[in-house]
Amino acid sequence: MSGMAIPRRDLLDSSMYSSFYSVQATRGCPFNCEFCTVTAFFGQEFRTRPVEEVIEEIKGLDTKEFFFIDDNITGRAVFSKKLFKELIPLNRKWGGQTTLNFAKDDELLSLYAKSGGRYAFIGFETLSDENLRKISKSWNSPDGYREAIKRIHGVGINIVGSFIFGLDGDGPDVFEKTYNFIMENKIDAAQFHILTPFPGTKLYDDMVKDDRITDHDWSKYHTGEVVFKPAKMTERELQEGYWWIFHKTYEMKNVLRRSLRSPRGLAYRIGTNLSYRRKARKMPYVMT
Repeated sequence: MSGMAIPRRDLLDSSMYSSFYSVQATRGCPFNCEFCTVTAFFGQEFRTRPVEEVIEEIKGLDTKEFFFIDDNITGRAVFSKKLFKELIPLNRKWGGQTTLNFAKDDELLSLYAKSGGRYAFIGFETLSDENLRKISKSWNSPDGYREAIKRIHGVGINIVGSFIFGLDGDGPDVFEKTYNFIMENKIDAAQFHILTPFPGTKLYDDMVKDDRITDHDWSKYHTGEVVFKPAKMTERELQEGYWWIFHKTYEMKNVLRRSLRSPRGLAYRIGTNLSYRRKARKMPYVMT
């Protein structure tokens, strides 16, 4: 990935983007989760840009805040540590996507925070070991979620957790269980997704083979609509559960409960939660 062209951001209208300043330092992912499109696009080989080229691009941004668009910015610890050390003198603030594994490495976790990492987007996906095995993500373990969250919060990093509903082990009770987990652990913000069989993934191939896909209208493949037959609930239960947890998580009292967990990073938490709250309020409201 040496010598990559730096995007001509001056040609774009920044008002059209929710996250305009994004930088990519790596491509690919060593994992191959069956629902994920990353390996279909970029493969399982993890590739990195020269650190000095990434730093030069960041220096050229006319902003103090940016987002690493990488699917896993800590996927190769040696590279990430070198990058984060070079970031420290720039005094920038940033966020990125990562796995919970980075919380196991004290030096990596510390450098993430010291280099300006204010939040981490983390795919928890599910609280079920059965589900994780089924989607080939068994290296993620719910047993370690709580401790990892404490460690990440402990160095001042906010967490945006991502959860998927509709996996084969999910019944109608999955929404309340997930909501309780989020609130008990004070996960700063959460994204929710309905399992979506994107073409090019193993999930899609399996669902085609089993005749489980109910809609091939690609405009609905945005992880907010049900396009397949769930295993342990109805399509309506899955759709309404998705709407319910969005509304419940972003009720103002719940936003405040999570946001006020610490004065450190409060502005980030409030801003992020209000953004998701606006999204939730556009959805149908489902009574429980």
